[in-house]
Amino acid sequence: MNTLTLLHFADLHLGSPLGNLPTKVAERVREEQKRFLRSLPDLCETHGAALLLIAGDVFDNPYPEQALADFFADCLAGLSGVDVYITPGNHDPLLPDSVWETTAWPAHVHIFSEKTQRFVHADKRVQIDGAAFTSYYADEPLFTLPQNAFEGFRILMWHGDLTASGSRYNPLDPKSPLLSSYDYLALGHVHNPPENQIGPAYPGFVIGRGFDETGAGGITRVQLSKNGVKTRLLPVGKTRFAIVEADISGAETDEEAMEKINEAIEASIGAAPDAGLPDTALRLYLTGGLSEEAVINTHILESRLLAGRPLQLQLKDRTRIAPDMAQLAEESGLR
Repeated sequence: MNTLTLLHFADLHLGSPLGNLPTKVAERVREEQKRFLRSLPDLCETHGAALLLIAGDVFDNPYPEQALADFFADCLAGLSGVDVYITPGNHDPLLPDSVWETTAWPAHVHIFSEKTQRFVHADKRVQIDGAAFTSYYADEPLFTLPQNAFEGFRILMWHGDLTASGSRYNPLDPKSPLLSSYDYLALGHVHNPPENQIGPAYPGFVIGRGFDETGAGGITRVQLSKNGVKTRLLPVGKTRFAIVEADISGAETDEEAMEKINEAIEASIGAAPDAGLPDTALRLYLTGGLSEEAVINTHILESRLLAGRPLQLQLKDRTRIAPDMAQLAEESGLR
């Protein structure tokens, strides 16, 4: 096999309590998570994926409701000709009687454990290495197998931090010679990786679960060849959490403030509030300096924003009274 296509995601966190969200938003997030799982067979078929790699924290804890675990297993059962590899993470470690032991997994689903750290798929000429969290912390690297000779693609799955030291979550030194022997490193654990990652990359969150996971999440399509690796993040779901800062400096009326707010929102998320924001949970910070004569009512601004039917709205006023520059200049001249 000269090329290999796979899909890779991590940090779905099924079963999260979502107590920080309004009920309707929490229900929306849970449904989007399930919709994503139902879409996996179509995603794999559309992109010609031979493997699905899930690099940790599928569940928010190792003892979710069994019905939720069975739903996940049923979705994976619908994958035809696709092998699935899962590394239990720090949120859903492989503990006694955990979801990894109590669920009937399809035969093509392979779960890493303390004893099983390598899978070889001869037909697809690929070797997948990895390890499982067996507690909530791992101060040292979990993967312990020596390197071996293998003719084919080599993949390392790793749920943890890319750091030489100081992490309690399966640290991996980014300068480790171990990395040079792999064609692809399937990472998990970091929900908001930096943009334009160079080298080993995290896929980030799948479905946002709050204002600490803004923008579009997704699943990564990976194309391996002996010429290198090509990756592309495929956005999934419609729900978006967005944090927008609107500088309304100089506005004197509600109308002038709304014009600046609309511009800021459209520039940030690519959608105008007037057109409706039914899929967006919005946290809006009003900033800037206003004159003492400005007549701006945040309750009116809020009601106008709610007319766009955002999924959620949090409006936070951080404006201040701007100094009167003419008066300051006059006072300075008197000294």
